[in-house]
Amino acid sequence: MAAAENFMADVRLDGGDEVLQLPIVKHRLKRMLNNAVKKLAMVGAPIIPSSDESLEQFLNQAGQFFGKDSSQWEQMGEPTVTETIDDGKRYIKSTGLFSGIELHLLLEPPYFDSRLPKRDDRPDLSFSEKRVPVETNEHWQEIVQHQPWSMSVRRQMLTAYLQAKMDCEDLELTIEGCTGMWELSINRENHSDIRYERVKALLARLSSPSLAVVSVAAAAVWGLATSAMCRRAMAELNVVADIVAAIRRALKEAPNAVADAAMAGPRDATAGSAPRAMSVSQLLLLQRHLIGALAMLLVDRCCRQPYLAMEPDFATLFLLASNEGGGGGGGAAAEDDFRGVGERREAAAKILTSLMQRDPDGRRSLVESGSLRSIIKLLNPTGPGALMVQFCMASLLATLVLDDELMELISERGDAPIFFEATIVLLTSTLNSLHAELDRQANGYYQDDEEPSVYDLALGVRLAEATSQAMWGAAYICVGMDPPQVQMAHVVELSKIGLDCVTCDELPLSRVCHCVIATLASMASNGATAELLMACPDDLALKTMLGLCEVTLTDNFERAGHVKASAVAGVAFLCVHPLGALGDACMTGPYRTALLDHGAFGVLLRAALSGIGDEECDTIVQQACSIGLMYMSTMAGSVDASELAMYSALLMDSTNSEMIEFLMAGMWILLRNPSNRRCLGSSFNPTNVGGGDLMNKLNDAIMLHDINDHAQEKSKMVGDMASKMQGLAAAADGGSGEEGGGDDENHGGAPRSLGSCGSAADEPS
Repeated sequence: MAAAENFMADVRLDGGDEVLQLPIVKHRLKRMLNNAVKKLAMVGAPIIPSSDESLEQFLNQAGQFFGKDSSQWEQMGEPTVTETIDDGKRYIKSTGLFSGIELHLLLEPPYFDSRLPKRDDRPDLSFSEKRVPVETNEHWQEIVQHQPWSMSVRRQMLTAYLQAKMDCEDLELTIEGCTGMWELSINRENHSDIRYERVKALLARLSSPSLAVVSVAAAAVWGLATSAMCRRAMAELNVVADIVAAIRRALKEAPNAVADAAMAGPRDATAGSAPRAMSVSQLLLLQRHLIGALAMLLVDRCCRQPYLAMEPDFATLFLLASNEGGGGGGGAAAEDDFRGVGERREAAAKILTSLMQRDPDGRRSLVESGSLRSIIKLLNPTGPGALMVQFCMASLLATLVLDDELMELISERGDAPIFFEATIVLLTSTLNSLHAELDRQANGYYQDDEEPSVYDLALGVRLAEATSQAMWGAAYICVGMDPPQVQMAHVVELSKIGLDCVTCDELPLSRVCHCVIATLASMASNGATAELLMACPDDLALKTMLGLCEVTLTDNFERAGHVKASAVAGVAFLCVHPLGALGDACMTGPYRTALLDHGAFGVLLRAALSGIGDEECDTIVQQACSIGLMYMSTMAGSVDASELAMYSALLMDSTNSEMIEFLMAGMWILLRNPSNRRCLGSSFNPTNVGGGDLMNKLNDAIMLHDINDHAQEKSKMVGDMASKMQGLAAAADGGSGEEGGGDDENHGGAPRSLGSCGSAADEPS
């Protein structure tokens, strides 16, 4: 009907098959329709009923549509006539038999199941009667005043019907009720019509003796947990504890290998019969529903807090992620069951990772409870789903290293060294697996009946990236410990990995390379670990760092800028040692000679001159290079002309004021060497190159160093002449001393020192 308050009623005569949709309208609309009927001269047409009329009027009007008029009576047969005379009066009495129609209204509820018991205590949950007689006007008005039913009202009625089934002791009805709630929960638009009482009834089924009921109820909870409103409501009802208890129960359940394919005995089970054991696949399905429900619940903080209070060590999740617990079938599971165990383990690992990424309280609880070692144990899993479990655990560790306060706690508990060691081992094994798979694919090691690929290369690369990030963070803590918890074996392995990443063209390992070289740079910033780098066999660490200073951007090496910046920073740290030196102590360093011997001066020059295209990284590279060049200049001596030319070009072309400051200091030190001055003498002639204060200052520096050297040469010459004169005088004194003056203590000895060159110039020539 056009108006929202009008509705259609399906009316059927008892025992008949014909159903009429009878419009029931409001009084005003009824008058309009009656007037229209009169204009059409539809004599005897039935009157459309109205919602504000009595039950009797509705019955009379509805009956007319079926040709049943309760106001009409028909005579049956001939009447019986009797005649009597009394007191002279004659009485004639005619008696006839008349028949009529009496109409009654029976309402058929939209939801009915004869198996349900009658609930006298809860009429709203009584759905055992197929027809409900409507006998009073009050009952009739109660029915029509809520019409037409909106979809929301219909869903609320449906949830009441489902609750009646869930509350029933019959196992089959209980499963049907839980299944209906599951189907409703799939659509989030239905959640607002599921009342608190219905949710409470559903959660009660999680502790049912039948695991089949628990499985379907958990699936419904999973669907409801997708909306925040339902998560809050279920959190108030302690749903997390119910789910965890059900998971523990499912893990302890022993599977029945010969169980039916269907769920365990819902059809023929009675209230007093024990449910039959579930098969392996059924147990895995139960675990999947429970884990899915827990995963969605833990998205919300109101559910995470009760879980952390109940399981601060995450014991249940770690058990689910392990290769233990129910569902294994003693190793005799079919392929689908094997896959199901892997899915269970992967889901549990993802829950752990997601929880740690969302909640700082969860991360702290993990470390304080000592469960970090449980994560490290899962870095080397076996069985189905092992690769995804590894990736999730590595991602979890990579999340932990971003929390500075948490890493301090890990360091205080002494867990950082095993953290660092475990990530290096995992990174090495992952890269070995990647290369082994590449070799198999390239060389055709597969047999005809062998699966084309046994290792997911894409996931393996992601695992290596997550592991390297976690390793970098752990290394930073280990380097800062006293003493640093870094060993030579770690340095050697990381150096090999760094070179391997840059030489492998088949895989995108630039992110891994970035983390590895950043780890080496962190080691270079500490005195003790820097000594390990420089003492590495075959200078492997130093060669790796210098080699990565000149990486180039390629399609498979997209983070070359970050790799280059980290490598250059590491070399610069080695140049700066000893850290904290001031004044003349800065003019020598323990590693600068070795760096110069390996060509580090030219490497830094080329790195600074060749940009990557990333402005931020190029700025870092140039500044780090300028610092390293400045410190190496103190012990560089005579520098090759080509390197001096690059140094000059870098100084002239730079617009970075900080970089120019360091380069100028290094240039001043280089110009102390005459060979370098001769090479650079004409390089900054303002007549040859565009003028400027910088070039004038450089020429002034060259001239000043030349004057200083000239003065030192003249002073040395004067000193030599003075020494000769003193020698002659001493010889003359020795000749005359034969007669008298032989007591001079310096007779025949070396000439006395004349002090500095400046004092020598004052001596008479």
